[in-house]
Amino acid sequence: MYKVLICDDEKWVRRGLVSTIDWNALGVSQVLEARNGKEALAIVQSQKPDLIITDIKMPILSGLQMVDALKEDFDAHNVIILTGFRDFELAQQALLLGVRDYVLKPVDNAVLEEKVRTCIRDIEQNKKRTIPLPPEDEQLSHAVKINDFSACRAYFQAEGFDTDHVRAMVLNLSIPVQAAHLRRSAASLLRGTRFASMTLGTTQQLLAVFGAPEASTALERLTAALPDSFAGISERMPLMQFSEARHQALEASRLRLLYPQRSFFRAEELAGRTDLLTSMNAHAFINMLASNADPQQVYCKLEELLQAQRDVLNPAGLVGLLHTAVYKMVENNLLAHGDIEPLSRLCNAVVDQTSLRRVLEELCAKIITSNPYSVYVQKALRYIEENYAHPITLESTAELVHLNSSYFSKTFADYVGEGFSKYLSRYRIEKAKEILLSSDMLVTEIGPLVGFGDYSTFTRKFKQITGVSPSDYRNGRR
Repeated sequence: MYKVLICDDEKWVRRGLVSTIDWNALGVSQVLEARNGKEALAIVQSQKPDLIITDIKMPILSGLQMVDALKEDFDAHNVIILTGFRDFELAQQALLLGVRDYVLKPVDNAVLEEKVRTCIRDIEQNKKRTIPLPPEDEQLSHAVKINDFSACRAYFQAEGFDTDHVRAMVLNLSIPVQAAHLRRSAASLLRGTRFASMTLGTTQQLLAVFGAPEASTALERLTAALPDSFAGISERMPLMQFSEARHQALEASRLRLLYPQRSFFRAEELAGRTDLLTSMNAHAFINMLASNADPQQVYCKLEELLQAQRDVLNPAGLVGLLHTAVYKMVENNLLAHGDIEPLSRLCNAVVDQTSLRRVLEELCAKIITSNPYSVYVQKALRYIEENYAHPITLESTAELVHLNSSYFSKTFADYVGEGFSKYLSRYRIEKAKEILLSSDMLVTEIGPLVGFGDYSTFTRKFKQITGVSPSDYRNGRR
């Protein structure tokens, strides 16, 4: 039987989970409680729970801080976090620390029970390691898939690898390659350098390379020898940082999104890049999706942004944008709640333009089918995009899409997340900002170009939306 620790600063949440879940049926004999991360740390030391379920935002010590503090004494993969829509960025950070999974609040007991059941099953399997171990690549692949990097390190050390430093390489293949074939090719090119290979998926491999600093050159040759493959390689790191090395290699491989003609990317290339897509945020991205029924149009617009910023953008920012957009779409009732997990997995898998296109196709399809009136709003959004410089009213737009104006107003607000007039003004101001930064036109000339009839209305709306005057915006950004 197992011990579970529930950590949440709200008593009613803790008591609800304790009393409404049949813990005995899950194999849990004791459920412990903590009000914050600090109490949880003390309980972990004294009671040695097998699994922790924790809120991510708490006073004194948050769930995120607690997981980070526990990394030497507790396997983060045996932690499940509880999070709300608005805390998704924190949830992403927790996943990077290696936690098993997250559950959205308000908690669905059936979802939580299934995640607890899976965790306990993995704990039981780990306790059976006295049985003969599977072959090297299968054992390490399993350890990586469940984020058990302590098992990876133990295996490397037991096998006598030079464990002072390690490089991780994430190799993306165009077709499945047998692990044995890949190891033979790597052994030939690495010329005696010790390495281990792990299967991450049918077309993705992880290599841990020890010793020789010059091994990256041989790994680049290995990538070139595999048709249409591409790879990212980490910096040399101490073995204890193998988890970080793997993550760094994955992020480096995502540079393929920006440089589709290249096949090999070093983590050093990520230095100094920004995580933000200039002129793009989750709200604007949602609007772009909602206004285009054709995913190819969305892809082309996003590709233009990526290529314009490819020398300064960290592709992790794009993946973060996709995740945030999924959550905001659910929050705005554009997607069903059950779409979150499968779409999150697709977002995590984005490493090149093919996988990016797959996510956009899925998002477009979900938006269109989840809202029967989306086609009307999409038509209105396209109309605004093409005619923002001309007079536009809610009534004329409602007539265009053949809906009653009051009904159209409510449908538009429900779908887009803000009223028609506010959206139209904000869209025009975004266009004005582009002109301010890309030209030397007089401020008095810009208002009419984006649909504002007079200068005073333009400046008043601009300051209302941005917090500064058009002139101050131009001078500040330049």
